[in-house]
Amino acid sequence: MRRVRRIGNNVPAANGQEIAGSPCSRRTLLAGLAGSLSMLALQPSRLIAAPPVSRDPGGSSSARDRAAAIRAIPMNALDRAARQKVNAVLASITIFRRLPVQMFQCDPELYLFMIEHPDVTTNIWEVLGVSDVAIRKTGQRTFSANDGAGTKSDIEFLHVAPDTHLLYAVGSYDGSLFTRPVRGGALLLLKSGTIKDKGGRSYLTCRLDVFCRVDHLGVELTAKTFQGLVGKSADHNFVESISFLDQLSQAAAARSKRVLEIADQLDKVTSEDKQAFSRIVNRIGESSPAEPLPLQRMDALDGKATGLFRR
Repeated sequence: MRRVRRIGNNVPAANGQEIAGSPCSRRTLLAGLAGSLSMLALQPSRLIAAPPVSRDPGGSSSARDRAAAIRAIPMNALDRAARQKVNAVLASITIFRRLPVQMFQCDPELYLFMIEHPDVTTNIWEVLGVSDVAIRKTGQRTFSANDGAGTKSDIEFLHVAPDTHLLYAVGSYDGSLFTRPVRGGALLLLKSGTIKDKGGRSYLTCRLDVFCRVDHLGVELTAKTFQGLVGKSADHNFVESISFLDQLSQAAAARSKRVLEIADQLDKVTSEDKQAFSRIVNRIGESSPAEPLPLQRMDALDGKATGLFRR
């Protein structure tokens, strides 16, 4: 993979302060990728149809996988404040989920850019008119997320490396799923790598581990109930989120002009990030053979099946 520069009783906030608790309803946990990965709560199923190249049969919540995931957290690479945030979640884990490993084709630079800039992803969806979820950049590595359905969260990248991304999210859900607001915190550990098949073709692989702490669970919301709400939904959304990256990369290769038109309409991201995204898309388009994708694959990128990428 091309090397680029380039979340006690209270849970630390992403901005370094403490808040009394922090997300996790079904949407909150997922908004934390959102926090794409960022992208879990962002309902990418409205954007895509084709699956990635390969997938695990399913996720896992086993004690063995949880212990392995904890060992994989790069604690030695974190500063004191970041370690406190990690420990605040690990001290009282309500839910652990290891999501299915994905193997797919995507330009490595585009993959890393989209992972580290979830606001670009949601702004693309806003331009296409397929999602109301909003993620806005608030700092170099911090974001705020609002799904428009009761979930609000703050997201922070605690560690960024080509093969490892550690995110911390805190927030709340106040909507129709539960009778009272739910607050909590989440850690998301994304591990990425490359693999080649027998024919020499390169693929990206990734695996996401999610730790979630929900504060003050009541009788109506036991840990077991919450696990049931989140587990399979998270697996499904993660698979489709990665499939979106797969197909976005293919669109950049086959119809870069159309993707650049969409890039020009991005108005919720910084000018620097907008230019960086356009540069990556342009580079992919210039270096790719002029073979258009099958029409049905391009249609999959259009959430309303109206051929947005076919102009």
